[in-house]
Amino acid sequence: QAWQWRWAGYTHRRLTPCTLWTTGFPPTTCLDVGLDGKLYTGDEDGGVGVWSTLTDTRIQTLHGHGDSVRALVVGKDGTVYTASDDLTIRLWSGEDGSHRQTLHGHTHAVMCLAVGADGTLYSGSHDKTVRVWTHPRGGSPGLCISTDNSVLSLAPSNDGKLYSRSVDKTIRMWSGLDGSPGFTRGTLEGHTD
Repeated sequence: QAWQWRWAGYTHRRLTPCTLWTTGFPPTTCLDVGLDGKLYTGDEDGGVGVWSTLTDTRIQTLHGHGDSVRALVVGKDGTVYTASDDLTIRLWSGEDGSHRQTLHGHTHAVMCLAVGADGTLYSGSHDKTVRVWTHPRGGSPGLCISTDNSVLSLAPSNDGKLYSRSVDKTIRMWSGLDGSPGFTRGTLEGHTD
């Protein structure tokens, strides 16, 4: 059932839950929506599902990863980036789903991806690194930042900073990712979950 309530002038609504599309497909590990309205899902079997949000159907499956897809992000140019337990990052065309490139560099599962406002791709891994791919189609990372623990999520800000969350329950703020000295600017601690 749907419900709604008001608090401090805000109206909160609970949407009626529904399950769409998933029957008969592998479990989904991550998802993102492209500017064209297509929904992309990363699957435990290494596939990438492409869904039509107009017809509520899976219209394509992209194959290439040899293990579970852990992260997926769609860039502003429509490029679909996927990361996997197979240690790779793959770039796909958002137009036709064709494989464009495979990026190598991590030595353990790649757990998270983010794309900055300038198109820079960031990846975080269980190998305790954040990699900065300033020109992802060039194939090699411009910068590799070592961290103390596995990196689980990333968030670039519009002012050039990058935030990373690690398994040790810390959030690190990075600046100077253009190669200037003094990468880390701070560590936020105190998370209990």
